[in-house]
This record gives sequence, structure tokens and C-alpha cells, in this order.
Amino acid sequence: VYTGVVVYSAADGTTISTATGQIIRVNKDDLEELAYSTESIMPSGLLDDSNDQELANLMAYLSSL
Repeated sequence: VYTGVVVYSAADGTTISTATGQIIRVNKDDLEELAYSTESIMPSGLLDDSNDQELANLMAYLSSL
């Protein structure tokens, strides 16, 4: 079982990127099931200790990319 983000899907297989940055390609013949999760792979509570200024700085940085 792999958990990650689908990077590429083709007729012969699917490539995913895991939360640890590993890139995995699964051939169509080896794929038993492909299911999409309704939960984020981001850790819950990640920003709980951040104040308003830190969140604003994060948003400004992400917007600049």
C-alpha cells in the first residue's frame, strides 16, 4: 500500500509521490486498487502553534513562488 499524490497516470501505470518525497511507479498489471482519500496527507495541527504574523509570512512566501 502506498500513500501519496498521483504525479502521472498512463494506460500502462501510475506514478505517485509519497509524503517522504519518494517517487514510485506502479505498473498497471501490479495495481490492485487505486483509491482517493478525502483526508490530507499533511499532519493535522501543523499550524496550531503559529501566530497571525507567521501565517501571513507563510502565505506571502507561498504566493511569491
